[in-house]
Amino acid sequence: LLTQDGPIGDESGPFTRFDDYKTDFQGGFTASVDIYLDTAWALGSGFDYSVAASRQNGGHLRDFIFHVTKDTSSGQLLIGASNNTNFEPVENLEAGNHGTVAATGWYTFTQTFRDAGDGSLAVDFEVRDAAGNVVFTETRNDPADTLAGIVGGNRYGWFTNIDVAGGIAVDNVSLTPLDNVGYVNEDDLAGGNDGTAPLDATVISNHLGVDWGADDANPGAAGHDRTLTFTAQTVTDLNARNLTSAGDPVTFSLNGDGTELTATADALGTPRAIFTVSLSDLADGSYTFSLIDTLDHGAAGSDALSFDFGFTATDSDGDSVDGSFTVAVQDDVPVIGAPVASSVDEASVQSVAASDVTLVAVLDGVSYTFSAVAGSPFMTVTGGALAGPTEVTASLLASLSGGSLVGIGNITASDPNLSVGGSGTTVLLGGGGIGGSYRFSFADPADATALRDFLTTIKTQGLFNELFQDSPRVTSSGSLDISWGADNEDIGNGNFSQDAPGGTGDRSVTFTDATTAANNVVDATGTPLSLTSGGVALSYTLNGAGTVLTAKAGSETVFTVALDDDAAGSYRFQMEGTLDHPAAGADDLQLFFTFTATDSDGDTATDSFNVAVTDDVPVILTPSDSNLDADVLVTPDALDDTVSGSLGIDWGADDANPTSGSGLGDRAVGFTDDLTAANNVTVEHNGGAVVLTSNGEAVNFGFIGATLVGYTGGDVTLNQVFTVALNDATGTYDFTLLANLDYVGLASAADNVIDLSFDFTATDSDGDMDSGNFTVSVDDTSPVRVFDENGDLFGTYGTIAAGLAATADGYTVRILPGTYSESDLAVDHAITIIGQGSVVVDAAGGNGFVLGNIGALGTVEFQNLTIVDASGSGIVANGSTVLGTLDIDNVTVNGSARNGVEVHNNGVANVEISGSNFTNNGDGTSGGDGALIFYQYNGAATITNVTITGNGAGNPFPPAGPPTQTGSQTGIQFRGDTGNLGTVTIEDVTIDGSHSRQPIGFFNYDDVNGLTMTNVTVNSDSTGFGTAINFDGIGGNIDYTNVAGPAPSLMASQRHISLSTAMLLLSRAKPARMC
Repeated sequence: LLTQDGPIGDESGPFTRFDDYKTDFQGGFTASVDIYLDTAWALGSGFDYSVAASRQNGGHLRDFIFHVTKDTSSGQLLIGASNNTNFEPVENLEAGNHGTVAATGWYTFTQTFRDAGDGSLAVDFEVRDAAGNVVFTETRNDPADTLAGIVGGNRYGWFTNIDVAGGIAVDNVSLTPLDNVGYVNEDDLAGGNDGTAPLDATVISNHLGVDWGADDANPGAAGHDRTLTFTAQTVTDLNARNLTSAGDPVTFSLNGDGTELTATADALGTPRAIFTVSLSDLADGSYTFSLIDTLDHGAAGSDALSFDFGFTATDSDGDSVDGSFTVAVQDDVPVIGAPVASSVDEASVQSVAASDVTLVAVLDGVSYTFSAVAGSPFMTVTGGALAGPTEVTASLLASLSGGSLVGIGNITASDPNLSVGGSGTTVLLGGGGIGGSYRFSFADPADATALRDFLTTIKTQGLFNELFQDSPRVTSSGSLDISWGADNEDIGNGNFSQDAPGGTGDRSVTFTDATTAANNVVDATGTPLSLTSGGVALSYTLNGAGTVLTAKAGSETVFTVALDDDAAGSYRFQMEGTLDHPAAGADDLQLFFTFTATDSDGDTATDSFNVAVTDDVPVILTPSDSNLDADVLVTPDALDDTVSGSLGIDWGADDANPTSGSGLGDRAVGFTDDLTAANNVTVEHNGGAVVLTSNGEAVNFGFIGATLVGYTGGDVTLNQVFTVALNDATGTYDFTLLANLDYVGLASAADNVIDLSFDFTATDSDGDMDSGNFTVSVDDTSPVRVFDENGDLFGTYGTIAAGLAATADGYTVRILPGTYSESDLAVDHAITIIGQGSVVVDAAGGNGFVLGNIGALGTVEFQNLTIVDASGSGIVANGSTVLGTLDIDNVTVNGSARNGVEVHNNGVANVEISGSNFTNNGDGTSGGDGALIFYQYNGAATITNVTITGNGAGNPFPPAGPPTQTGSQTGIQFRGDTGNLGTVTIEDVTIDGSHSRQPIGFFNYDDVNGLTMTNVTVNSDSTGFGTAINFDGIGGNIDYTNVAGPAPSLMASQRHISLSTAMLLLSRAKPARMC
């Protein structure tokens, strides 16, 4: 039971020095004490308990104090922590981090003094109840308390005040060391960035604390000699970690007596030591760890790799005990100092003539192609061993020619002197007061002649100023001032062509934002710049390595910026065009470029460099927008197409990709929300959110494996509208359009422009992530698409009429969803007309479609169309029409003033109508008004799976007065002039509503033997005739085999009627009128 001397609130309480003050941190320690806490203590009671740390010089560093108070305001027993005591209970613990004691009992208070991970002291406060439940926890850290130079070991444990009546009960006061961890830092290796972390050693030694006991003889010779050796398991465990150094595998081995362990990296048969660890059995045992070279660390930043070393201590008579110690190797990171700024002057930018020129020359036996592009200030060359288009310089030209450049000048005229001298081995260019000269020297006169002939051609073209400019592409360069630190491996000399950016074992410098190139071109505040050239907004691209940024206005390059990781890193800015400046005069446009230096084990540092571009007469115009026209993506047969694009991922050092899947050690790219597909998709029209549909049906989103699918209905495997797949091997996406896109509220196809944005996340091979999005714009502003006879897209048009006018025989016209107010649409070729989705032709003012003289072998097909409110008929084959087959499938005709389909005379040989619907056609002004009329027609016809609904009323032949008929007069009418009815099949047809004449009628044929009617249902009233089917003016007998009805009077004819098996259902028809 502890109390303090004197009255409560006066003086201080007991303390302990543990096992004396320490000036050596030795890996840290934990102070612990059990204290009995009583929730019934009086308000305002409490105590403070401090454990202090010493400095390495023996002085006092800092107190770390528990506060326990029965809070007066809340009545609760509270626990808190700080670095100061007022020698009395703290009454405001509830205002900060605190714990609450809920029950009376024993509680364990611990303060753990440890490395914070950055080489500074951290102290963890923790209180647990008797059951082990945590009641309070807090960690306190001051980065200035460095373990390397300031912090020593423990000091005291001290109850600075005990203000509790009767004192407090305590037990189990202890101080125990933490596991012995030593620290070394790669930044202290040669070339390291010393000071980037506060750990400052590459060689450390620590005691192992071995108590040898009585058998501690150590003569240093064989027999009766105590020893310290590494365990074999230590080597096995270390080798199993598969560590690397600069990308080279690291192996671990022991010397002959097991007292020294060596880590060795092997680079293609050339070993190099990484570190050594030796044991000593002197005193209480110790180890010495010597860091010689760098290790590849698994995470970016100044992290540590920890190594556990097991050892066996054996006394002089053979008794042994095992132990272990830990050494952490701190990583080094690159540091960027002050990148050098530079400037260019656009006044020096030159351009070639207004036309492109391509020249071929054979130099040193190799054919090369030289190109001068309009608007470019330089020439490029391809061929031979050149990797691609390369800027021509005088030294490069000499190399390609097999010679050497021994004299350099400046050409200031377009027609310089040109000669071969030096016994035919020297080519002289210039001289004669023109301002400069070049001299090329060759061993082979043939090479000199070849270069002379090529330069003569250049002279003829007037391109010397582009081949050898007074001021070549305006170029500025500067140092990036990168201090790579210890991890500075560089596989190759990049020379502004990065060898392996971000790869383990190879340092790199790249532009910072590998996803959006424009984000690397910023102002002084880091805000991306909106630059223009000639009023055209600049677009930016990065090469695959992320080291070359190209800015273009349209197709013309304005400038390029290249980065190099050699030495301290450098940049090269090349000006090829002009920039629009925001102010008049020779002002400076300040460009800043962000870059990231990555050392050879993946640590990064980011900064920017400045290039000032000087120009005059600046102009800034409104940047032009661009669209992707989806019409050109549609294939005629399956209506699907795929658009691919780069995701702009720079994987960095951790880019291992052994499989197409994911997981540790395997990079991956996937949609950001891999559970709910819809959360990855943003659908917009004109910048506003819309609900996506396909042909009017809502589009849902789901996954099939890793592929995102847009679909209609309830099954993601059916009715697919589009798919989006991501590829981590190529860093690309594939968007495949499978069906039309529209949206809720779409009024016409002309407004069908949709932006689909998809969110994705790239995860590198050690789990680091970055997210972005890409947009696919689907533009269907040309609603009518015409495909040729081969199925290739012929053209897109704004109206049906324009599309039909562009056709030829064998073409297909596809019409996107919408309502088209067009009439008298001329069909003059054998074509197929297809409505994609809901296509409505409002034909007010004329007929819908009018067929012309197409040809007796031609076929015209109509599919999936709706024709409404025609002032004439929906589809018309008039007296001048010549056609082999008229095929009408899934067509709806509503509200035509005359007929749904009107066929005149025998110019059409065959008519096929299927799966169609005709409603309320005819206005009663003509005796043939209705759904289908075949006038003076002897051809073939097949009408299947058709529904007809009439709205007829009145009587065309009233007993007295004028006709009163309105609306539909007939449903199906065949009217001949002479000859027989052709081969006519009417099957699976239903006629509803009402008709003022007959629902079905056949007139004026010599015979109707070609007629077959099967499964025909007539529910329609005949308001005037009272006749379901009317045969009038028919010669010969009519055989109604396979016809049935309630009574013969339901059909009218001048000929014999016989009834048999029920195949035709007649109902609700009035008694027949004999004609």
